[in-house]
Amino acid sequence: MKKICLFCAALALVGLNWSCDQIFNDPDQEQTILGDTLQLEYGETLTLFPDNIEVRFDSVFDSRCPALVDCAWAGMAEVRLWFRQNQVEQTGSLNTSNIPEFITVFGKTVRLIDVSPYPQEPQDIAQEDYVVRIVME
Repeated sequence: MKKICLFCAALALVGLNWSCDQIFNDPDQEQTILGDTLQLEYGETLTLFPDNIEVRFDSVFDSRCPALVDCAWAGMAEVRLWFRQNQVEQTGSLNTSNIPEFITVFGKTVRLIDVSPYPQEPQDIAQEDYVVRIVME
């Protein structure tokens, strides 16, 4: 009876180890690597490898002139990003006017590529509808 209990316990540990490997080391899961162009939806968090830097798209302020309107000023979209590495958090903002052109976070350069959708008419776009593209290298 004792041997059966030990065998069952060993089998359970092997099964637990296998299931953890499937969760944390999924070979089918695409990894995001520093230098890649990242596409983040509002509120989405990605982890960048090999440095294990988390990045999240926190918010956007969009004052760009809608495409179907004539404006005296083109306006801009400003995005706020959140970063974490080794339990240390930082935030930063980038905008479509490229001032600043980049920010430095955990020794890496972050650049804004695009903020979409571009407004077509003078009505607000919900935060949840925005997507940003950035590069961190």
